[in-house]
Amino acid sequence: MTGMNVPQKDGIYPGLNYDTYASIDAVNQSYLKEFAKSAKSAKYWKSMGGREQTPAMAFGQALHLAILEPQNFDAEVLAIPKVDKRTKAGKTAWANFQRQSEGRIILDPDDMDRVKQFALSILDHPTARDLFKNRGSNELSIVWTDPETGIRCKARLDRYTEYLSYAVVVDLKSCQDVEKYAFQRTITKLSYDIQGGFTLMGLDVLRPLPNGAPKQRIFMWLAVESEGPWDVGVYEMVDEARRHAQQRIRKMLRAIKKCRETGVWPGKCGNGHELMDLAEHVYKREPLED
Repeated sequence: MTGMNVPQKDGIYPGLNYDTYASIDAVNQSYLKEFAKSAKSAKYWKSMGGREQTPAMAFGQALHLAILEPQNFDAEVLAIPKVDKRTKAGKTAWANFQRQSEGRIILDPDDMDRVKQFALSILDHPTARDLFKNRGSNELSIVWTDPETGIRCKARLDRYTEYLSYAVVVDLKSCQDVEKYAFQRTITKLSYDIQGGFTLMGLDVLRPLPNGAPKQRIFMWLAVESEGPWDVGVYEMVDEARRHAQQRIRKMLRAIKKCRETGVWPGKCGNGHELMDLAEHVYKREPLED
């Protein structure tokens, strides 16, 4: 039960809860990341309904609620109580917790404290604070049809706001290290560039900019370290990175269309066969004899 009607038309949808957004049958950035591994991986991922919940995912969802939907945080997030389940009072408290926890995000007390520190760290960073102080919308859902392939797509923006005369998509990320080149490695490893390029593609379809217009819409990562001192870094996606990501996305959308038309979803190694040699160091260690 999503509690809201699932959008059937392309458009920009503020106020759409996550369950309703998740029910929209469309390609999203998570699907594209799986497709980058292989078409077979993406097909399997979708058939399984996405990845099962992990503690890291639960923490990320709680963080988003604390910063982007604070009015819903207490209703949707619950900390595991510290109780002695050997005692009658402890057993009663634990039973109450289990009843209250159904359908909610569960965190241990330490992670609950970390979420609060995250929110405070953003308020302490001048640029991050401005991104949330300026007029804008949180948790904005967009749905569009790719003009070339006809594939239905969707994305969910953490925040859409204004900054330095630009329309800005803000993407909130927790990470181990916000230092510029450390976070750059994280972007590459987790394909955050795909998310940025894909979101901007959708906005360009729904709210196209005039041909030849100067840059008016940008994508920014707001990165917060997952441990104290919860340092913050704010990074704008450069145009070359956007174009490179969208080039990859364009190739994937074409490939998805072909898979749907043919019913063939190749795995990592394709559908044929390849020659297999030994690693080069094997020959160096023991060369072939004439």
